[in-house]
Amino acid sequence: MDKQKEMDQLRNLFNAKGFLIDPLLKDVVERYPFRISTHVEEMLLKSDSSLWRQIIPSLEEIKQTNFKEDPFDEKYQSPVPNLIHRYPDRVLLLTTDECAMYCRFCFRKRRAGKNRPALMTAFDEILKYIQKHSEIEEVILSGGDPLTLSDVHLDEMLREINKVSHVEIIRIHTRMLTANPNRITTGFVQRLKKYKPLYIITHFNAVDEITSKTIEAANQLIEAGIVLGNQSVLLKGVNDSSQALSNLWRKLVKIRIRPYYLHHPDPVAGTSHFRVSIPKGLKIYNEVRSMSGLCVPRYVVDLPGATGKRVLSSACSYLEKDIILSFQNSNEKEIEHPDAE
Repeated sequence: MDKQKEMDQLRNLFNAKGFLIDPLLKDVVERYPFRISTHVEEMLLKSDSSLWRQIIPSLEEIKQTNFKEDPFDEKYQSPVPNLIHRYPDRVLLLTTDECAMYCRFCFRKRRAGKNRPALMTAFDEILKYIQKHSEIEEVILSGGDPLTLSDVHLDEMLREINKVSHVEIIRIHTRMLTANPNRITTGFVQRLKKYKPLYIITHFNAVDEITSKTIEAANQLIEAGIVLGNQSVLLKGVNDSSQALSNLWRKLVKIRIRPYYLHHPDPVAGTSHFRVSIPKGLKIYNEVRSMSGLCVPRYVVDLPGATGKRVLSSACSYLEKDIILSFQNSNEKEIEHPDAE
C-alpha cells in the first residue's frame, strides 16, 4: 500500500469516528507504515477499543528520544539473514516484515512493512544452519507475522523444519487472532495439524480484542491438537492496571489460551509513549499474583547487549538510578536498562 492510500484510509477512519486528524500524521506514516485489517476496523467503528491507541499513528512516534532502532543488537545475533540465534537451544526466524496490522509499539518497528522479500529467499541457508547446529531443539517462526504468508508457503517451511531430527518443538508467534481471525480456515488448520508438537503463541493485550470470531478460530486450532499460549506487552494507556490484565488473563484461560509472557516494553525508537516504569510494572504485576496460577504469565524484561530476558518479580533486585535500572545477569555483569515513566 502506498503512503497516500495509507493516509486516505486513516483519514476515513478518523472521519467515521467523528475525530479531527492532524495533517502532521503524514510524517509519522512516512516513517512507520500504517495498516489496519477489516476485522479491526469494524471493531473500532462499533465501539471504543484499546486497539485505537495500539494501531493508530501518533505524533509521539517521531518525538526525539534516546531510544534506538535495534536496542538489543539483533543484527549481531544473526548468523545468517533473517535468523536470530540468541539462546543456545532455540532460534527465531523472521519469516516476513509484513503484518495484517502494524502495532505502534512494535519491538521490530525498524522492519515492519518495509516490503522486503519473505524468508523463503534465504530459507535454504537458514535450514542448513539449523541442520548443522544440533543444539537447536526449538524453532520459532516470527516476523512480521508468519500467518501473512500463504498456506502453501508456510506449509513448505514447516515441512522442511520438521524433517530436522534434533528439532523437537516448532512455535509460531502471530497476532492474526486479533487482527484477522478469519485467516484460520479449515484448510489451514488441516495443514498445521500434521506438525506436532506445534505451539502457537497469540498476542492479545486487552480483553476487548477477543471476539466471537477469535474464539471460533482458537477452538479450531485447539481441537486440532495445537497448544495455544499468549504473550502480552505492558502498555501505558492500554493495559497498565491490575484490573485490565486480570480481565484479559481470565478470559484467555476461559477460552483455553494459556497466558505465557507479559513483556515489559522494549526501549525501541518511536515507542516511548507506551513505556511504563519497571517499579510501576512490578506493582501492577504483584497486585494480580493472587490469581490462579493458570492465569498469571511470567513478567519479563529484555536486557541490552544481546543478554536476553530477565524474569521480573517482587523478589527481583535492582537499583534505580534516575531512569536507569541495573541488573545482574547470569555472569554477574551489571546491565543497565533504560526505563521511563
